[in-house]
Amino acid sequence: MKILKSLFVTAFFASLSFGYLNAQDINEAIELYNGGVKAFQESQYSKAIADVEKALQIASAAQDEQAPTVKTNCEKLIPQLYFSQGKQQIIDKQYAEGIITLDKAKTLAEKYNEADVTASVNDLLPQAYTMKGSDEAAANKPAEAIASFNKALEYDKANSTLYLRLGLAQEQAKDEAGAIASFDKIVAMEGAKPGDVNNAKKKLSVTYLKRAVASQRTKKWADVVADAEKAASYDDKNMQTQRLIGTAASELKKWDVAIAAYETVVAAEPNAKDKSTNAYRLATAYEGKGNKAKACEYYKQIVADPNYKAFAEAKVKTLCQ
Repeated sequence: MKILKSLFVTAFFASLSFGYLNAQDINEAIELYNGGVKAFQESQYSKAIADVEKALQIASAAQDEQAPTVKTNCEKLIPQLYFSQGKQQIIDKQYAEGIITLDKAKTLAEKYNEADVTASVNDLLPQAYTMKGSDEAAANKPAEAIASFNKALEYDKANSTLYLRLGLAQEQAKDEAGAIASFDKIVAMEGAKPGDVNNAKKKLSVTYLKRAVASQRTKKWADVVADAEKAASYDDKNMQTQRLIGTAASELKKWDVAIAAYETVVAAEPNAKDKSTNAYRLATAYEGKGNKAKACEYYKQIVADPNYKAFAEAKVKTLCQ
């Protein structure tokens, strides 16, 4: 009996000690939690995270009746703390650190079922990558900018402005095919911003026009026509493009294409400085097609021009009788 009594007394005092320690632990957890909230309010995010995570650790192990409430409060607050810290890091342009912190916030938000924080992270991450990419492009780091814009597009696939920035970065990186694909994406995108569509079309028109001019230098006339027609499909007001189409089509003896191009130029710029050249091009194209009447009409227009006088007079004399 003495032995049993001794054991009973020992167990009794151990129970009292255990209860005292639990009370002490939960009070520490509450103090840490409250300290973390205060630090959060003062934007001391690292301290807030450390305090609240320590509070969570203690509350998770404690047997006190207050422990579940403290634990729940910690779990609700921790994802928000990481989100706020990550947001501040992005504002401070600490992009690498901020993105890691935001990813941590999202992981914890999903773990603790904090859907609002998950949604906030998903909204902020594409902005973070966009800001990062814009700074990289401004610093002449197009490869890094392209990677950042592509990451942003993983979260926001229907953002025409993002595709525009990606295309500009690809241009900066001399990736013509990539830039064309990005700008084309904007033009085909339902709901794209009108300003983005206009800028994409301008970029595409200029790109194809440059290609056409380069092909003209090497007399690759079929390529000139193909690229100039592409350029015109994005900007039908650029008469340089129409002139290129007309010239290249004439070299290829595609008279209908040449005539259509130069008729467009004449209609748009009836008093252009090179109006005699335009008339000459139309005259030769109509002659090539076999339409003598129209050819003569345009040859007669350039008889008075000293640059074409002799040639035009000869044509009028032989062709238009």
